[in-house]
Amino acid sequence: MTDMIEGFRGTGTMSLPTVPSGGALSTSVALPPPQETPEFEMNLRAILRILMKWRWLFLAFIMAGLVGSTALTLLSTPLFKATTTMEIKRQESQIMKDSSLEPVTVNDPAYMATQFGLMQSRDLAVKVAQRLNLASNPAYAPPSLPRETREKIAVAKLRGGLTAAPVGISRLMNVTFVSTDRAEAARIADAFAETFISTGLERRYDATAYARNFLQQRIAAVKTALDQSERQLVVYARQQGIVNIESAPGPDGRAGPGTSLDATSLSALNGSLSQAQDARMAAEGRYNQSRANGTTTETITNGTISTLQGERSRLFAEYQEKLGIFKPDFPQMKDLQARINALDGQINKERSAVSTALRSEYAAALSRENALKARVAQLKGSVLDLRDRSIQYNILQREVDTNRSLYDALLQRYKQIGVAGGIGESQASIVDHAVPPGAPFSPRLTANLAIGLLVSMLLGIAVILAIEYIDDTIKVPEDVESKLKISVLGVIPKLARDATLIEELSISRSKISEAYFTARTSLQFSSPEGTPRTLLVTSTKPSEGKSSSALGLAQSFAKVGLKVLLIDADMRKPSFTAKDGDAAGLSGLLAGGNLNDPRVLSTNITNLHLLPSGPIPPNPAELLASVNLPRLLAVVRERFDLIVVDGPPILGLADAPLLGAACDGTVVIIESGAIRRPAALNSIKQLRSAGARVMGVVLTKFNPKFEGYGYGYGYGYGYSYGYGADKGENDKDRQRRIELMS
Repeated sequence: MTDMIEGFRGTGTMSLPTVPSGGALSTSVALPPPQETPEFEMNLRAILRILMKWRWLFLAFIMAGLVGSTALTLLSTPLFKATTTMEIKRQESQIMKDSSLEPVTVNDPAYMATQFGLMQSRDLAVKVAQRLNLASNPAYAPPSLPRETREKIAVAKLRGGLTAAPVGISRLMNVTFVSTDRAEAARIADAFAETFISTGLERRYDATAYARNFLQQRIAAVKTALDQSERQLVVYARQQGIVNIESAPGPDGRAGPGTSLDATSLSALNGSLSQAQDARMAAEGRYNQSRANGTTTETITNGTISTLQGERSRLFAEYQEKLGIFKPDFPQMKDLQARINALDGQINKERSAVSTALRSEYAAALSRENALKARVAQLKGSVLDLRDRSIQYNILQREVDTNRSLYDALLQRYKQIGVAGGIGESQASIVDHAVPPGAPFSPRLTANLAIGLLVSMLLGIAVILAIEYIDDTIKVPEDVESKLKISVLGVIPKLARDATLIEELSISRSKISEAYFTARTSLQFSSPEGTPRTLLVTSTKPSEGKSSSALGLAQSFAKVGLKVLLIDADMRKPSFTAKDGDAAGLSGLLAGGNLNDPRVLSTNITNLHLLPSGPIPPNPAELLASVNLPRLLAVVRERFDLIVVDGPPILGLADAPLLGAACDGTVVIIESGAIRRPAALNSIKQLRSAGARVMGVVLTKFNPKFEGYGYGYGYGYGYSYGYGADKGENDKDRQRRIELMS
């Protein structure tokens, strides 16, 4: 009685019975394995996940690096290194020449750096090559070449093998030479040190001897010029009658430029004239103010005027007080008025006296100013005449100053060189001579292997990350939210190798069932209205797990008590077909069948019913665009709590957008690692352009362990995936199949 449904592991379709009862259903849906590409994000967890995916490529890079390092080490020529240690002294100064006191030395990094540069100079390498006659050594240059060319080649090899480095912060210098011959390495290292010492002594002697001779000649010439310029200056000053007063000595101890007597007097008188002008302007201002309104600072501060004004104010107040009692013609009132008038006269007389005094002060200030102006004008003429005569004097004075400064500087330098020339001790000495090394220092197998391992690891990581960066497929839930800007309703793990979808859905605690339970819960809370009554399940391209997800969601809703109808709307390649040929199905109903009595098949799963696609029509898009589709959905909405529509893929077809516009909500199925971001965005855009309400994305065929997400609480997979969790479950229970009954 029960024909079994085959699990979703191979290719084919899910078959339905054609008889009302006792029929059987067998299914077979093609689901190719997903690409297992991890998310590209710069954190340790993501990098480890990526390396696990590309571990063989990463190991290949490591092996190539190790093999290359080993081959390079074995093929390299052994090199020997010998080191000569030198001490560098610097004698800054001596307290007294020819004294027994020790010279004062200081630590000067710049001086030490200079010595390192001299050690590695080309001139020193040339002297070493000539000293050891390396141009005739076939190990340094071919004998067939000219001697000049051979010498250049030898010098280049010497400079290439030489290294000079300090020993810590001391005044010791390590002179190291690298050669293929251990004895030659020690010989040349010592030769560089000895040549450096002799070259330093020669350079210092030659420099001081030349400098002394040069300075002696220059000092004699400058002394003669200084004497001649001083005589010319004195003679010219006597002829022109120029007498200058020398200024006070400056910070350097030298007197400043002198000034003439007339210039000094002019400077003093000019200051007095400025003060006289200020005094005249102040007196003139007070006098003009007095003439304008009679009120000045002097009148305000005058004691007599203040007393008279106070007495007048008192009498005026008394007059005003009695005016309310007596008339102005009353004798007492006339007496008060006469006294007030007398006081006004006295006040005016005092103000006139103040004004006269201000006029006199102004005239005196003006007279003094005019006198000073005349004297300043006289002195200006004298100073200008002196300046004309002092032009040649200043020229001669500058020449004297220049010659004197040059003479003093040369004399001081000559004394310093005399002290330096008396030092005959070398400033460099050999502390340890070079010893021929017992073993080569290069190549080092361990170091080369470590470097090769590090370089190969870094190169492998860079190449793998570049591959991951170029890959823009949707692989993990974070890709859906970041690249598509849409929510994730659920993540469906891929099936095990020996499992089928029907088996997994029949076990309530399997990872597949738990994943669809999570997707069902997300749909229930995806909108304020709850789960859409009609729900379209579609995908970007075929074989992404669309039909499997439609069945999984329908069964999950049926298990919570909802009466669910699963409609196979993929009339081009149906996933559910009737074995014996269904008379109607979806295509028959849309083509003119009885919409009020659709033949719906029952299944052995409680509350789950199925409407197959029916015969494949020549024009599925035209059927879906007809008015029969909304009418059919309206009829089944009255009979069922939820209608799940298994639609065709989106890209290249008009069927899915038409179904999305007719349904209350749409769920897009995306296979992990199989769909690129532009294709997924284009699919969602087509649905929304048709008016479909996209509820979210269900990511299928996801390998959580490989992607680094693990098990446990992630994405609704439950606590464990063991099939023996339900009590009483046995092998027969694990082999159950869904029976579709009419």
